Amino acid sequence: MSRERVIVRDGRKDVAAIVPLEDLEMLQMLEIIEDARDAAEARRRLADRKDKAIPYREARRSLGLTK
Repeated sequence: MSRERVIVRDGRKDVAAIVPLEDLEMLQMLEIIEDARDAAEARRRLADRKDKAIPYREARRSLGLTK
């Protein structure tokens, strides 16, 4: 059985990939692990009173989302 990966292109732009199911399952597990780590970090920061809240406008400005 081939574990070949195929890239689907639209002209010169890669738009999709066909991968073996084992690869897809691995990517899904990695996503679950990453989500769990993000949630744990969010809970830690919410519980830590030393982390100060940043006003919404200031956060947007620091991310370059406003002028």
